[in-house]
Amino acid sequence: MNKNKQLLYEKQAEIAKSIAHPLRMAILDFLNNSDQCVCDIAEYVGSERSNISKHLAIMVNSGLLSYRKEGLKVIYS
Repeated sequence: MNKNKQLLYEKQAEIAKSIAHPLRMAILDFLNNSDQCVCDIAEYVGSERSNISKHLAIMVNSGLLSYRKEGLKVIYS
């Protein structure tokens, strides 16, 4: 296997791991409709903001989500 294929498979595995949790699947489903702030995501899935932030960080680090700041809010897409 060449180096490019190996890197591709590693990235795909990282993405698969980043969504391999029921809460993360719910977050992705919620974000499918529109960009949302952490407070709205936490309310939708029924979890604490700190817990949601940890899950969001995993998905951002894998390249699955992006975010931007709007004042004090962090908006994920």
